[in-house]
Amino acid sequence: MNPPFQRESVWQEVNRQCTGTTKSRLRWKEDRFRAFSLALPPIPEQRRIVDLIGALDDAITAAQTSLATCRSTWSLALSQFDSDAPTAPLHDLFAHIIGGAWGDAPGASDTAVLALGPKSYAGRISVDASAAAPRSLSAARAAERVLRDGDIVLERSGGSPTQPVGRVIRMEGNSPSNIVPSDFQRLLRPAPATADPAYVFWKMWLNYELGAPLPFQKATTSIRNLNIPAYLANVRIALPDRTEQMRFVQLAESFADAAEKQAGLANRLTELRADLLTALLSGEHEIPESYDELMEVAS
Repeated sequence: MNPPFQRESVWQEVNRQCTGTTKSRLRWKEDRFRAFSLALPPIPEQRRIVDLIGALDDAITAAQTSLATCRSTWSLALSQFDSDAPTAPLHDLFAHIIGGAWGDAPGASDTAVLALGPKSYAGRISVDASAAAPRSLSAARAAERVLRDGDIVLERSGGSPTQPVGRVIRMEGNSPSNIVPSDFQRLLRPAPATADPAYVFWKMWLNYELGAPLPFQKATTSIRNLNIPAYLANVRIALPDRTEQMRFVQLAESFADAAEKQAGLANRLTELRADLLTALLSGEHEIPESYDELMEVAS
């Protein structure tokens, strides 16, 4: 459960109780802490709150389980998409391969950019500007690295002992137009004449799910590093005709849509849980003794 101390009104009172010579040295003295009181509903009502929140927890768990099932089925379905088409190494599918750049502090160089940070891949498929930080690059370095529609950003280093690197995200659209990959990434720009950019992305996404980057990465510490030249040169993908490529893309994106809906449901339920718990613990609402009465009040 979210504790009462997440409520703004409680923190306002806590700050009022603290003393100190400066804001950074505020202290909550033990005698005042022991005297601090919070409104709590009666024990029977507390139990009904726990029961109600428990029902929401079950719904959240069910949504998260459905999401996990969707993801596992997703990669399984794509891996069964057979093709006897000729293959090509990944390296041959890109017109532009270049390292990222973290650059300088904002304003230190002449071009303002947004550099993608370590959280860029957390549950994402597409580039998200909210996972980028304001930085600056020279005009020449920025021009080489600014992401365009269809570009793929490959994870080069990071991860953990249990989290391999090699994940990919893709740029969809060109807004904002100043996003760049950072040092631990590679920009891969597909060559449309060779393969459909969306097909290349989903093949690389599937490669990661099946563990294809694993033989090409090392971890001397807790940080993993992917040997990108070796990975791109030695891993091959089938290149069927454009009709087959688009069938593969449509299948992949149908699963992506389903996963997004499940993730959205889980997030909304989690937000509802937090809001409901705050309201129930506020003391402004009495929890009915039975769910029948609760439903009558709700209707």
